[in-house]
Amino acid sequence: MMAILSSLSVAIFLAVLTLCLCHRLSYIFTPGPVMSRAVAELSPFLAAVMVLNGIAPVLTGVAVGCGWQAFVGYINIGCYITSSGYRWAASLGFALSTVLRDCAGMLAGILAQTVIFSWIILGTNWTKEVSFLSHV
Repeated sequence: MMAILSSLSVAIFLAVLTLCLCHRLSYIFTPGPVMSRAVAELSPFLAAVMVLNGIAPVLTGVAVGCGWQAFVGYINIGCYITSSGYRWAASLGFALSTVLRDCAGMLAGILAQTVIFSWIILGTNWTKEVSFLSHV
């Protein structure tokens, strides 16, 4: 829980910082106002992806550390290839611009992965898990 909460707090801080500086962020790389507007439009997607990508690797690491590597692989394949990420990107392709559809697909994939791993990690009986590992 401590690893999840600490990574979540850092991710939320960076997401809020990104949202607060969305009109100035692009000037680090380019002086153009057109690029600044484009970055400001995509900042909410970036902030959401930053928060989810702050939690998902920790949850994945916990699952891998428990010896659930094959399960983690199936979840990743299910979230990105067969269900969420690519389907959202393909279905939104005609309604949104290319950049927005790719962001929406990535956001859907990482959201599905985070929800599934959160549900599994938070629903695990860790006392039973530790007692099983101590007998092995």
